[in-house]
Amino acid sequence: LAALAGGVSTPRLRVFVARGVAAPSSGVRVSDVADVRFGMKSGANGFFHLEQVAPRRYRSALGGEVELDPSDVHPLLSSLKEVRAPEWAEPARLLFRPRADTPTAGAYVARGEALGIPLRPSCAGRRPWWRIAAGRGPAPVLYPAKVGARAFAFLNSGGLCEDKKWHALFPRDVEPGLLATVLGATPVRLAIDLAARQLTGAQAIADVDCGVVAGAPFPAREALRAVETRLETCRRALARDPVTTDLAATLARPAQEELDGLVGAALGMTTAAVAGARAEMLRRVEARLAHAEHVREAIRRAG
Repeated sequence: LAALAGGVSTPRLRVFVARGVAAPSSGVRVSDVADVRFGMKSGANGFFHLEQVAPRRYRSALGGEVELDPSDVHPLLSSLKEVRAPEWAEPARLLFRPRADTPTAGAYVARGEALGIPLRPSCAGRRPWWRIAAGRGPAPVLYPAKVGARAFAFLNSGGLCEDKKWHALFPRDVEPGLLATVLGATPVRLAIDLAARQLTGAQAIADVDCGVVAGAPFPAREALRAVETRLETCRRALARDPVTTDLAATLARPAQEELDGLVGAALGMTTAAVAGARAEMLRRVEARLAHAEHVREAIRRAG
């Protein structure tokens, strides 16, 4: 801190200067149009997360293979890797979250009690211990809690349950599709990335707190209304277009470039500022990738 105050620092602590990024001059925040919550926390993934092995047969790491009624489980979106595009996901696991008091659910709960699952700190505070996010349904829009080269909102039209690796967004004054589309625009993504906690290990990712998403810029309703039809066209074009770790290619897609321009203009940004935001987003991702590779190489040499 003394070095920072004196204008010098170390490689682990630098003053960040945004390159070509102008702050939006108009708009609101995501929290003004949606409630942002942490993803569901099961507390004992080895018990609550299951995979289907046959009709009515499921297996978990702790509970082994069991028989469950289909109403006892719900499709679970565990990580961003399971999402191919803003409206295309392939969940690999299911969440034990019974909708009713079925005999199969009761038997599995009894198995969990025999395994001591209720004694775990993450489960002991719940009443009953196996009830996850009581009274809460699947979130219409999801945003990852950790972001890397791939980072975008997911429109959860299929009603998937989300894991704690996601933030759950419940729109109030905006349609879910429009909210997800705006969150996928690079100027908004950059604002989230700038506010996120930058991790410096072997993974090229940043840690996005729930409050960071809530504080992200969002266009005012009047500005959105003027471009809503064009934004819907962008949403449809990008809905099932796979997003890869090649950020340069992602940004080069015509629909993405148009989306960035529309949202940027709705936020009061100039064309030059939008271009600067796109360039800065790419620079930040590439810098994290290079740093992560440097860390991995150092670990390899040390080993």
